[in-house]
Amino acid sequence: MLTSNEREYVKNPKKRDRYLKTTRRQYDYRIREKAKQMIKDLEFLATHQDESQQKQIFTEDIFLPMIKAVVNPNRPGIARELQKKKKKSRSKRIYVTDERGFSLSNKLIEIATSAGSKLVPPDIANLFLGPKSYMEETRMVLTIGRSIGE
Repeated sequence: MLTSNEREYVKNPKKRDRYLKTTRRQYDYRIREKAKQMIKDLEFLATHQDESQQKQIFTEDIFLPMIKAVVNPNRPGIARELQKKKKKSRSKRIYVTDERGFSLSNKLIEIATSAGSKLVPPDIANLFLGPKSYMEETRMVLTIGRSIGE
């Protein structure tokens, strides 16, 4: 969990610039390590916690806003990066504005597709989704998406 000072540091880039470079580096390192540990703890809960407790933790209202924030192309700073990439990429037909967000989005789709297909019985899935070729087509689309993002 972030302290109020750490939240303020992350939220206000102008205040961040007031700190010495070494202090900023220390803050950034601490925040990264805390974030990594929080994610590991969530993964641990998702793996080991009782289903009744997971239903209260991993809800759409709680969990989806985090996922949306991580892959959101309108995050602060992305607009500046987009302008730089547009200037560099004017001659190219395809460019990705947020490579990290794009890559994560594709991986989330792949994980969700795989997990979702395992939850639906095959005979019912074939009625709605068609034969196995649907999954093959989905994998092909994801592969193309990954190759564009790299």
